[in-house]
Formats: sequence, structure tokens, C-alpha cells
Amino acid sequence: PWDRDLVAESVARTNRVLVVHEDVLTAGFGAEIAATIADTSFTDLDAPVNPYAWQNWHAEVTFPQAGYYEVWAKATSSTGVSQPHAIAWNPKGYLNNSMHRVSVRVA
Repeated sequence: PWDRDLVAESVARTNRVLVVHEDVLTAGFGAEIAATIADTSFTDLDAPVNPYAWQNWHAEVTFPQAGYYEVWAKATSSTGVSQPHAIAWNPKGYLNNSMHRVSVRVA
């Protein structure tokens, strides 16, 4: 068990957090700590828990003609590692790390 109250007090005092852990790439214990801090102490932080997660982005896309299209988005790291096209279903809800699809109807 970890002391959530102690971590929250530290974040409130310093306005910062650094989570370092050696674990699985997705859904490890460090991710649990970061998610809890983001849920409970977000307004105390000077910056997001992970500046590389869930970034807002935009793109200008030109479609060749009117019709239905799907825009697919995936993250790729600076070393070329990218999200998988699809992942196995996980009953605990972790590993939502597949590409995202947005439907577009062009008039």
C-alpha cells in the first residue's frame, strides 16, 4: 500500500510530482500513482503529471470528394514506437492503447 494522503500533501506543498518506476510500459504501479494524483491533486500541479499523455492536436485534412471517411490517429514516440492497430480486450479496463478512429462525413 502507498500513502495517498502523504503524496497529496507533498504535491500541494511543492506543486510538482515525479513518478519514476521500473515496470510494464502500460498500466504499471507508477501509472496508478500518476492517475490518482491527476484525479485528486490536479489543481495543485504547475504542469500535467505526464506532459506526453493525451496531448491536444489538430490537423488540416483535404478530402478528394464528398463522402464518408475515417480518420485514424495513433501516437508514435521519438524512437518510432507506436500504438498497435488493435489490442486484446482486457477485463480490468487497462491498456486502452489502440489507435483511435473518428468518422467524418464530408458534404
